[in-house]
This record gives sequence, structure tokens and C-alpha cells, in this order.
Amino acid sequence: MKIKLKDLTDSDLYIYFREGDEQAFEVVFKRYFKRLRAFALTILKDEYIAEELAIDVMLRLWNKKSDLAFDNSLQPFLFKCIKNGVLDHLKKKKIMTTSIDELDETLETSYLSADSQLLAKELEEKYKVILAELPEQRRLIFHMSRIENLSNQEIADRLNISLQTVKNQISTSLKHFRKHFDDKDVSIFLCIIGLLFHR
Repeated sequence: MKIKLKDLTDSDLYIYFREGDEQAFEVVFKRYFKRLRAFALTILKDEYIAEELAIDVMLRLWNKKSDLAFDNSLQPFLFKCIKNGVLDHLKKKKIMTTSIDELDETLETSYLSADSQLLAKELEEKYKVILAELPEQRRLIFHMSRIENLSNQEIADRLNISLQTVKNQISTSLKHFRKHFDDKDVSIFLCIIGLLFHR
């Protein structure tokens, strides 16, 4: 029986995504993003900032993927990063009313700037432009997959097309997106875009 990526441990997934496997990284992203955002939200009480900080952490994970050192789980590294992000934000805003001990306690239970907001808007606009270049059916299939989070089989059933057609169209769409990125960080871009569309 073929092993699914979502069933792999962090260590096994790391073997894949440190070599640039975008699907393996996407599994890690989905595994930890909501938890990181929830931690930041508990302290900051601001959904937008909490989301931005969590995105920053995941971006750092992707950018540092070749240099990580951890045991079996990425959780300690990721939550240390989000804790530092929260502390930095509080210090910059001069609203350090939460003690480090309180942060640690919250952590156990669970640099935002104008540039970040601008980047989010630019990403969304870029996604729309790139998506619009696709043929109508391919555009619909890709949107259903990445934004509506439907499985390939669900898309095939809804559109009354073969499963292989869905896979081929998504693969072609990803190649189209890759042409717009020198570093080929397509997966992290699409993860963030999905979050922007689900605000």
C-alpha cells in the first residue's frame, strides 16, 4: 500500500522537502500553520497579525530548509520562532504587557510592518493575473484544487471528467506558475494565497 505524505512524520517529510519537494512542505504547512496562528492570536488578540506572524515562520522554515537540525518533531523549532515573532512585535509596538513566563505557559498549551500588508495584497493580485492566463477549464480545476481544497476525485466528479484529466491539468497549471518564480517556491506561494482567499 502506497504511503501518503500526510501520514509521514516530520522527520520523514523533512527528507523530502529539504530537497525541494513542494507537496511534502505543504503537508508540514497544513500540519502546523493553524496551531502557530492560534498561539499568536491568544497573545496578540489580532487575527491579521497572528496570521502574518505564522506565515513568516513557515516562510523561514522553507528558506532555512537546508540548515535545520531537529530530533523527531518540527514543533519545538516552529513554536520557538512564533514566540520570538510575538515578542518582537510586542517590543516594536511598545506594548510589552505580557511576561515571557506567560508566553511560555501559553506555548505549552497550544516583524509585522506595512511591507507585510503590501506583500499580501501583491501576492493576491499576482495570483489572479497568473491564474487568468490559464484556459478556462484548467483555471477552474486549479482554483477548485488549491483554493476550495477539493480532492482530485471530487473535482473529477463535479466536472464529470476523468481523474487523470484533473491530475494532468493541475500538473500543467503548476508548471505555468513555476515560470513566474525564479526560486520555484510555488508551494509556499500557493499556501499563502489560499489563506488570503479564506480570510
